[in-house]
Amino acid sequence: VEKCLQQQLIEEDEQFAAHYVESRLQHKPMGKRRLSNELKRLGIAEEVIDQKYNELQPDEQELAKQVVQKVLNRYRGLDKQKFYFRLSQVLLQRGFSYEIVHSIVKEAWQELDKGSIS
Repeated sequence: VEKCLQQQLIEEDEQFAAHYVESRLQHKPMGKRRLSNELKRLGIAEEVIDQKYNELQPDEQELAKQVVQKVLNRYRGLDKQKFYFRLSQVLLQRGFSYEIVHSIVKEAWQELDKGSIS
């Protein structure tokens, strides 16, 4: 009986994690680090989190670009240093890796500087 209950709890955790990951990535794009931390706080095992995240295989580069598109207008008119700092902070707080943040912020600055972002 105990083993059956444990299996049921694992299955419920897996279903919850799958729905949570899909929902969060669709409505509030974020990196794996933040998503993983949120699910851990909710008591979901790291193995389950990794499995469900990997099943979806989200493109974190694209997710970061979605975030930038949503917040970019706030940072128009800033000098390069402030732009890099503030936009980097937004993306890091959303759980994106430093490598992704660096490349996306650099790309956003170049496009903004050229005037090609609307």
